[in-house]
Amino acid sequence: MQYWPWYDQTRRAIRRVEPLSTEAQHTWVVELLKSGHTYPLAYRAAFAYPTRERLPLLRTRSLFAAVAGDMLAPYAAEAAALAGDARPLDLPEDAAAQAAAIAAFLDGA
Repeated sequence: MQYWPWYDQTRRAIRRVEPLSTEAQHTWVVELLKSGHTYPLAYRAAFAYPTRERLPLLRTRSLFAAVAGDMLAPYAAEAAALAGDARPLDLPEDAAAQAAAIAAFLDGA
């Protein structure tokens, strides 16, 4: 069981997701260890960034895509609305279908 946000360990924050495989957990831990003392810097930067103020300045056609289980999926529509030429996309679970949906966007469809 996971929580989002991770610090909210209440019933409403529970995310029911499949546990990571042993190999995936190993890779994640190794990458975390390789980052050393700089690990928290990226998180602090992401949370401090004024996203809602900066997205309206985006001038490039953009796609905000996420699968339904992604913890940031609920924000895709809001982000697309804030950005000028952007659209949200609920990605299917299937990787091939995801690739096709993204390719369609890139092809201008």
